[in-house]
Amino acid sequence: MRITKEAIKKRVEKIRKVMSDQKLEALVIYSGPTSVLYGTATSANVKYLTNWADRSSPSLFILPLNADPVLFVTTPFAVGALKEKHDLWFDDVRSESNMSLWGNSAIGILEDRDIPKGTVGLVGLSEMPTPIYLGLTSLNDHRWKFEQTDKMMALARVVKEPAEIEIHRQAAKIADSVLYTMLNGARQPEKWAWQLLVDGEYTGRQMGAEPSTGWISTGPTADYPSFERWDSLRKIEPGDRINGGTYIVYEGYWGHSIRMGIKGKPSSTLQDYFKVILQTQEEGIKNLIPGKPLANVYRAMRKIIDEHCPVDHKEDKFRFRPGHGLGLEYSEPIVTDAFPQPYLWSVNKGVEDDQVLVQKGMVLELHPNFGVPGVGMICFGDMLLVGDSGPEILTKFPRELYEI
Repeated sequence: MRITKEAIKKRVEKIRKVMSDQKLEALVIYSGPTSVLYGTATSANVKYLTNWADRSSPSLFILPLNADPVLFVTTPFAVGALKEKHDLWFDDVRSESNMSLWGNSAIGILEDRDIPKGTVGLVGLSEMPTPIYLGLTSLNDHRWKFEQTDKMMALARVVKEPAEIEIHRQAAKIADSVLYTMLNGARQPEKWAWQLLVDGEYTGRQMGAEPSTGWISTGPTADYPSFERWDSLRKIEPGDRINGGTYIVYEGYWGHSIRMGIKGKPSSTLQDYFKVILQTQEEGIKNLIPGKPLANVYRAMRKIIDEHCPVDHKEDKFRFRPGHGLGLEYSEPIVTDAFPQPYLWSVNKGVEDDQVLVQKGMVLELHPNFGVPGVGMICFGDMLLVGDSGPEILTKFPRELYEI
């Protein structure tokens, strides 16, 4: 279950058609390393057009409109691995450990390929190191005008290809299995929180996830997610709440899910707030209507939470973005833009608009989490596909307050 070389060639053909329409002579595409996980917004850029991504180091891909491309990586080991183990659609892969020279090298490629004077698009500019950008612009001699073109690439990734959807389905299955391992593991006596987290990650790796990671939150109120062993040094006790979240990457594509569990019987208050978050997500799902604004999903969920949560959305430390796109990035662009981040409200004032429309083939996560003083974090999240017959929940973990 992999993206084929032929599929990548079709993507390149599609991107080059857009380049031609926008009168772009070439693209210079920067990607950060995939090991940063959700901490980067650029790691998918090169992978989308090459089917390869570097786990530990950045990469730079130069795609001319009418000439052969070049991929720059940091080590000769990567060059060897690419040529021997990856069926790339192009041949020119070069190593240059000094990334500050990549801008200079890119200019050299444009010259060697006889790229006509005109506009060159830059993708990944938000994370591109300053020396690379300066190398591009200082040696340019006004032959090329550089223009940020991230949106062009992002738009191409909004609707998933059939093969991408099947990979997401498998990522969802892995996420389900990881949650089962984490939450059911709490049935064992004398179990530490960090052991639940590690056992879940191991399950994901056994099923092919690279990486498989997540978070866990335990205790009477289960307030703060823990991502590391040192932060999870607590034994599970009767009556504890156990919240868990998964971060799965399978064949480069993200899977994600969140559930609340409790070791014992939940209080009526906790049950009531679980009903609120379940209703909130279900209302969001109802609004995943092709052709309608994706922001309607956000507004529908926000309305319910505002009615029931005693903490204002700007002050609730647990009420982060209630949904986001999934794909080669954890927060896939364009789709994610329809869901403002409450604690970045001043930055997101213009985001909640009707420009992004729901489309068949979109994959996203809805997790309308919020916090309640004295009760803790109320959390619940699933992967969704906008399919031919309506929204489909890809994750199949029981939609309940999970009793352990």
